[in-house]
Amino acid sequence: MLHVPDPLDLPATPDFLRHQARHGVFDGPVLRRAFALIGHTPAAQQWATFLNFLLLVLGTGLLVSGAIFFFAFNWAGMHRFAKLGLIEGSIAIAIGLALWQGLSTLPGKIALSAAAGLVGALLAVFGQIYQTGADSYQLFALWSILISGWVLLGRFTPLWFFWLLLLNMTLWLGALETGGEQVGPTYAAMFALNALALAGWEWARTRGIAWLHSRWTPRLCASLALGALTSATLTVIFASQGELAGDSWLVGAAPLFVVVTVGLIYGYSQHLFDPFMLIITALAVCICLNSWLIRTLDFDDEAIIFLILGMLVIGETAGVVAWVRQRALRWEVNHP
Repeated sequence: MLHVPDPLDLPATPDFLRHQARHGVFDGPVLRRAFALIGHTPAAQQWATFLNFLLLVLGTGLLVSGAIFFFAFNWAGMHRFAKLGLIEGSIAIAIGLALWQGLSTLPGKIALSAAAGLVGALLAVFGQIYQTGADSYQLFALWSILISGWVLLGRFTPLWFFWLLLLNMTLWLGALETGGEQVGPTYAAMFALNALALAGWEWARTRGIAWLHSRWTPRLCASLALGALTSATLTVIFASQGELAGDSWLVGAAPLFVVVTVGLIYGYSQHLFDPFMLIITALAVCICLNSWLIRTLDFDDEAIIFLILGMLVIGETAGVVAWVRQRALRWEVNHP
C-alpha cells in the first residue's frame, strides 16, 4: 500500500511552501509570513550582515586597487627599495590582520584575500624594476602558484574563484603570447580546468563541506567551461577544412559539446534542479545551432536568413522558458 506522507511532517522549505500555496493550501499573506518564520525572507539583522560583508569586500577591493594605482602614479619618483618595501609591508600587514582576526572569521578571510591580490602587484612591480622579461602569462602563473597555499587555508569562496580566474588568465594569455596557431589546445585546457573545478565543487558539496554551500561559484565555473567548449564548437562550424586539418584538437569539439550539454541537462534537471545551469546550457545549444544554420543555409537574400533566424530565436526562447518552468513544477511535485 502506497504511503502518503503527512504534509505537516515534511520540512518547511521555500519550494514546499510555494507548492502548497500554488495548490491553494494558503494565500499570499500566509505565504509571506511562512517565509519570514523559516528565515527565507531576510530580517533587518540579515540585511545588516549582508551590507557589512558587501562594504567590507568593496572596501578591500578599492584598497588593493588604490595601492596598485599609487605605484603607477608615483613610479618615477620612488626608489626601487621603497616600491618593494611598501608593497611587501602591505602584504605583511594584511597577513598579520588575517592571523589576528583568525582565518575562520570574515575579516580574516578578507585580509587574506587582500594579501593574495597584493602578491600580483608585487610581482608586477618586481618585473618592472628588474626587467625580468617575463611574459604576462608567466606572471599570472607564478601569482596563482604563490597564493595556492592561502587559497587552501582560507576556505573562502571569492578567493577560491579568484585563484581559478588566475589559472584561466594563465592559459588564455599563454596561448596569445606564445603565438601558437592552434586554438584547440587552449580551448581544451580551459574547458578541462573549469569542468574539473565544477565537478570537484559539486562532489565536495555533497560531502557536506560547509563553505561550499554557495551556488554562484559552480554556476560561474559552468559558464567558463561552457564558454570554452562553445567557442571551440563555433570554431569548428566556421573553420575551413584546411584549418580543421591543421588543428587536430578541434576534431572532438562537436561530439564533446553534445555529450557535455546532455550531461548538464540531465544532471541539473534530475539530480539537482538548477534553473541557471539549464538556461546557460540551452543558450549554448541555441548559439551553436543557429551558427550552424547560418553556415549551412544558402540564400542569396540575407534578409531571408535574418528573418528565419529571428523567428527561430523567438521560438527557442519561448521553448526554453516553458521547458524550465515545466521542470521547476515537476521538481516541486517530486521533491516537496
